[in-house]
Amino acid sequence: MLLAIDIGGTKITVSIASQEKILIKMFQSVKLIGDEMTIPKQIDNLIYLACQKISITEKQIKSVGISTCSPFVSIDNYKAIAAPNLCGGLGLRQKELKNNWQRIPLQEHLHKRFSCVEMENDCVSAVTAERTFGAGQGFENIIYITWSTGIGCGAYVNGNLVRGKNGNAPHFGPIYMVDCDQNSGNASYEHLEALASGTAIARNFGQGSTKDAFEQYANNEHAHNVVDNAIYHFVKGLISINYVLDTSKIILGGSVFLNNQELLMPMIKSKFFGESFTVFSDGVEIVASDLGEYLGDLAALSLIMPEDWIDKWQQEKPWLSAPSAVIVE
Repeated sequence: MLLAIDIGGTKITVSIASQEKILIKMFQSVKLIGDEMTIPKQIDNLIYLACQKISITEKQIKSVGISTCSPFVSIDNYKAIAAPNLCGGLGLRQKELKNNWQRIPLQEHLHKRFSCVEMENDCVSAVTAERTFGAGQGFENIIYITWSTGIGCGAYVNGNLVRGKNGNAPHFGPIYMVDCDQNSGNASYEHLEALASGTAIARNFGQGSTKDAFEQYANNEHAHNVVDNAIYHFVKGLISINYVLDTSKIILGGSVFLNNQELLMPMIKSKFFGESFTVFSDGVEIVASDLGEYLGDLAALSLIMPEDWIDKWQQEKPWLSAPSAVIVE
């Protein structure tokens, strides 16, 4: 059995898979009050409930894969989660988070019970899934970008997964962009996520949600300008990451992109190829995620899937028949 854990800012999903299929999925709203062991203990309980539901024991689980929001810090050769949307002690979202956590030592905690525990940033695990089961199959150089509430990136270069010293590379959302103030002539520096994410679109629209901004794009000048501004900065980010990594394929996912791809894809391609230095853009493919809504099921699993399972999963696509998630209150 394989155990997959997906941790976001609002919920945690635990899945168990056999060689044939995904046996169970459970999710629960993430608990953000208590000490730094709150989330590890919450996951312990979800593992217990999932095993109980399908009548197995923890000893039958061979490996654990964790796909999580990040960044990470390294402690004694383990990654600990230091994500600002979980850890109030980091000070970036202190008013919203009612905890003083600096880090969450999840990998070390689970390694006490499971011999193999792999943990990666959610976009790093996503690009692993896309290369194993999705649009990146057969490619040595690929980039996966999620355009959602936030913006993130995972990449392979020459067939090697890009990780960095603490497992935080390539951390795409916080890259700095320059937005010139036309009135003062001064340049104010803001990061890509603050300019183009779903959160930024909703904030800049100010008349509803990100979805509302896109729905009113054709008939509302303000919505049109807000979305166009986000596209402008997003594509500048794509051009920049391609200059750094010199990729063959860019795979786009995330709710902002996937929910609006008929509008976004032609504009992204036009601007990317029209504004890039052609030495870098020639031969680059830009495509939508093949896995779409199933990416969450496969991201953590792909980190730990045995080689001799992969052909069977590629052929039979058992994620398409994965059970609905059991909601734990």
